[in-house]
Amino acid sequence: MQRDKIYIIKHDERSIDWINDLRRLSENQWRMAIEPEKWSVAEVIGHLPSWDEFVLNHRLPFLFTEEPLPTGPDAAQLNKMAAKKSREQPMLATLTDFIFHEESIASGHTTIDR
Repeated sequence: MQRDKIYIIKHDERSIDWINDLRRLSENQWRMAIEPEKWSVAEVIGHLPSWDEFVLNHRLPFLFTEEPLPTGPDAAQLNKMAAKKSREQPMLATLTDFIFHEESIASGHTTIDR
């Protein structure tokens, strides 16, 4: 389990480094669809914090309990709302939100004792 925690924390750290590299994108690159009929970079990155929040609040607290896991959200609806938010907010806000949630996930993993 300790090895898994270290792997996850390292993954989160690399993700944050990668996100910081995205600050170099122009506004056009940030808002451009990655392929026709696909999301933009902003939408792809912008939907991830919603899922991190779900993991933090509805998965990690239940890992070592006897309680059943809460039902997950409607994925299509959650993604739709998160993509809309990232289309409307500045790039820096989306990147900062991602980093905050990744750091929270990493912090959550460090508190798991088993």
